[in-house]
Amino acid sequence: MHILSCLHTIKSKQSSLNKPISDRDMKRQLIKQVALRSLAELAVSCVLFGVTAAFVATPVGILTLAAGAATIFVINTVVRSALAKLTYDVYKLEQDQTKDTQDKAKDIKKVMKYLNYITPTNFALLSVGTSDTLIHEGGHALASKLLFRDSHPRVEINPFKGGVTYHSTAQLSKLGEFFGYSNSRLIVSGAGSALSVFGSCLNLIAAHKLRKKNPEISRYLTAMAVMNITQNCFYALSALWEANPSGGHDFVRLALGGVHPVAAVVSMVALPLLFKGSLIAYDLIKEKIESKRKCQYELI
Repeated sequence: MHILSCLHTIKSKQSSLNKPISDRDMKRQLIKQVALRSLAELAVSCVLFGVTAAFVATPVGILTLAAGAATIFVINTVVRSALAKLTYDVYKLEQDQTKDTQDKAKDIKKVMKYLNYITPTNFALLSVGTSDTLIHEGGHALASKLLFRDSHPRVEINPFKGGVTYHSTAQLSKLGEFFGYSNSRLIVSGAGSALSVFGSCLNLIAAHKLRKKNPEISRYLTAMAVMNITQNCFYALSALWEANPSGGHDFVRLALGGVHPVAAVVSMVALPLLFKGSLIAYDLIKEKIESKRKCQYELI
């Protein structure tokens, strides 16, 4: 549900009570919606900040993280307030049944549909700098634990810039011996983006399932997934113009091992598209089956 849906809710109540809603009540409802959504986003931002801050090495990094989270919160609150103002304008315009005012209300609604994607996109920027980075580095840490004995992975996050996972590669585990030393190191390098993109696929699945029941959360999950995949793709492509290629860049190491950055980008884009395409195909098949059953039932 987004702020514009508040207008439909109020109209439903107005119809059921068979009495007009006052301007004061309309404004109160809109302010309430802005406050609730902003506070909910603030709560999630605080969780992301708290978890990520535990892996930030410097006080400056923690301040940067806090400033970024606060800035996004303020911007999104302003955007929601603007949407609430436009919703109120639509409400007032729809009281007048003239063609000009109705057309103007429709134009405002079109603008609002685009504005509804600003807050999810802004929040996705925070997610990329916090939870997505943690998931990425967590992929490296998990792979190192599986492939190397006593790897002792240690994750450090540099807010909105990236992170690094330190680990020992002195001795292979049994699984690591199966793959070999060189391949094990390649797997650790690719595990970060692999886990990150897989997480984005899960977000896309959840967004698809919630698109009708809760479109606002669906937009947030979609924006987070798209932003994360885009960031990983740019990271992969940056290996092509790395001035001083080093083993610290995941995709430079993968390239040296035979995995070209462009091939990595294609795979990172293809996987979520495959997930999304499968969901759409499933919905279409399900819809056809239900439609066929309905027709058969009507014939009976």
